Amino acid sequence: DGDINLTGGTFTVNTAGDFGGATAWDFDSLTIGGAGNAITTATGAGSITVNETLTIDTSDTLAAGSKTWILTDADGCPCTPFVKNGALTVNSSTFRYTGLAATNITAGGTTYNHLEIKPAGAFTHTAASGALTVNGNLTIGDTSNAIVFNLTTSDPTLDVDGNVVIENGATLIASDTATTTFGGDYTNSGVFTNSGGTITFDAADAGNVLNGHMSSDAAPANSRFYNMIFSGAGSWTITPTTATPLALRVSGDMTINGGTVNTAYDLTVSGVLSGNGILNHTGQTVNLVGNAGNFSGNSNWLVNNFTLGLPSGTITLAGSGALTVSGVLDIGATSTLDLASKVVTFSGSGTPITVTNGGIFTPSS
Repeated sequence: DGDINLTGGTFTVNTAGDFGGATAWDFDSLTIGGAGNAITTATGAGSITVNETLTIDTSDTLAAGSKTWILTDADGCPCTPFVKNGALTVNSSTFRYTGLAATNITAGGTTYNHLEIKPAGAFTHTAASGALTVNGNLTIGDTSNAIVFNLTTSDPTLDVDGNVVIENGATLIASDTATTTFGGDYTNSGVFTNSGGTITFDAADAGNVLNGHMSSDAAPANSRFYNMIFSGAGSWTITPTTATPLALRVSGDMTINGGTVNTAYDLTVSGVLSGNGILNHTGQTVNLVGNAGNFSGNSNWLVNNFTLGLPSGTITLAGSGALTVSGVLDIGATSTLDLASKVVTFSGSGTPITVTNGGIFTPSS
């Protein structure tokens, strides 16, 4: 439990055994391995700071324990501070990248427990190509610096099983082509740049929350999603920072393949809103403003106000589930709504349907 503070050179652990203790240890560069087929097991709660490069040699294993591993890149060079040639067993650890320069985040089949991108300055950290898995939480930013986590340059496949947090001042640039999956809460106090890509929310449990900035019509800009997919058996409650108008904007499609999506806020979709999961929309308005296509699916959907503002084309109610509109259905001048064989209940008072001149309402067959 004593202190180690090495400011130069490389410290090599070349035999199996325990490593660490209750006190924070600091190294310039640290190499795990050298003997081959050795397992180094981190013990104690003291953090490990590596100022230059942490390397796991081929055929060797680092069991990271419950420690926080801080990779600082103290010299400020554009570097890859974590070189994983061997194996990493993440246990309950946290890996925190704090490099004061353009930094490469190791992916390529790497699994972390908790991953934190927290440089103490306005720097961009870019994830390498390949699979990047986070068993716990992904946190981007330190609430004060203009940090960027870039997923679009190398397009890794990102799978976060826990929560995703974008802190104030930070930016997450999503991949435009690779699969990106979030399994817990999503909190955006900074900026999300969608890159025209797709985010899949795949929680299996109830009580997940999506909150924060989700629209580019209010500061900070560029936080709307492009395509959103909800899958699995979980439930999600959407609570955007901007209450109205345009609280949640989806530039592409929003697909509810499974589970339940709950919100009492404006939901504006430029593509298609459909799927066989459940939508429980209890306040404000669902606005369809873009593409013609199907709406709803085989589960029962509840919508408060429902507005069609398409530039042209038809929205067709699809699937066997019932649709309840508790407020007002408003069909714009260039929009058509086809109820097909859907059972639709208008449960509000007053005038439940308004059709602007030029709009078309086709009742159920």
